[in-house]
Amino acid sequence: MTAPLFYTQSMYSPPYFLIMAALGSALAFGTAFSGVLGLFLKDKERKTDRLIAPYLGIVLSSVVFIGAGLQILGIYGTLPYLFALAFVVLLAAFVWFNLLREYT
Repeated sequence: MTAPLFYTQSMYSPPYFLIMAALGSALAFGTAFSGVLGLFLKDKERKTDRLIAPYLGIVLSSVVFIGAGLQILGIYGTLPYLFALAFVVLLAAFVWFNLLREYT
């Protein structure tokens, strides 16, 4: 007797480790971004070069977190990560440009 397709190993195993790693790295980058943003707001020149690295870390961690979450919900392959990449990059660009517009 064969097992149903849902229980076979032909599908990827759920990426629980990726979700936890992405969540941890997003929290670490978020803490770094918070500290750098505080320094950015106190600085007279307001150079954005120090904000880019932690912000990109948050963005990439969010892509992995959302993509892995979609895989747990049953969407397999590269489609969840492509959707997460498009969604997060558009949202991150919107937030970044509004941050620059407001504080520079």
